Amino acid sequence: MSKTQANKLKLLIVDDDEEVAEVIAMLFEDYFDVTILYGSAQVYQDLEKVTNDLFLIDLKMPEVTGVEVVKKLKTLYPHNPIFIMSGFSEKDDIVIEALDAGAKAFISKPIWEPDKVAQVMIDAHTTYTSS
Repeated sequence: MSKTQANKLKLLIVDDDEEVAEVIAMLFEDYFDVTILYGSAQVYQDLEKVTNDLFLIDLKMPEVTGVEVVKKLKTLYPHNPIFIMSGFSEKDDIVIEALDAGAKAFISKPIWEPDKVAQVMIDAHTTYTSS
């Protein structure tokens, strides 16, 4: 499913753990043109400077929450799919809150099948940007 760089959708990953973000970026580099923002208070200003097709946001970060980032992204890019992720077994109100804020799906870390996750993200982009 690898595409040429010119045909790849742009994926923005927001995660506070630089090492984890780099690994996730490597998992998806065959499918997307990947950019990383490290979750900090600065992320809000940085979000206004990017143009991406898809977003993959860590749910739990120390300086900002994934829910806050989802809300900001929905105001900036209302038609672009946003996915939340966490290495914790999130089955509580924060996942529901993020989904209610506009996230399309929850992805568990570690990501074991990046090809399947990438296809879901590409399909979501096709669905939500064509409507």
